Amino acid sequence: MRLGVRAIGSLGISGARLSRQTLDAVGSLVAIAIERARAVEQLGQTEAERQGERLKSALLDSVTHDFRTPLTSMKAAVTSLLASKKADAAQRQELLSIINEECDRLTTWLRRLRKWRGWMPARSSCTLHPRRSRKLSREPLRI
Repeated sequence: MRLGVRAIGSLGISGARLSRQTLDAVGSLVAIAIERARAVEQLGQTEAERQGERLKSALLDSVTHDFRTPLTSMKAAVTSLLASKKADAAQRQELLSIINEECDRLTTWLRRLRKWRGWMPARSSCTLHPRRSRKLSREPLRI
């Protein structure tokens, strides 16, 4: 089978004798269908890759937000502690409690993230192996 000048496969037909023109027409239709299927598959794969990139970006945005919030609170509390040399004990205790709570929040979040990562499926892959056309021509395809 050829699509233009490029050979894309072979096709065996058994049964009644067909004219050369009929065989060429059938071969061309099958070649067009194969190329269309390849194009659709490639388009789907490209769209899946795009969607994967969007999901990665959304996940990264979420992760940075979840880190930034507690870190901002901790930084503000530490800055206040450092700036006020004569803070009373209650104020110091409040700021240290904020730092402690935010550290616990980050620790919990990281623990959950680690568990979630364990639930993710391993990547699956498919390996294609080329076959000699001579072998294929001896083994008819039955559909």
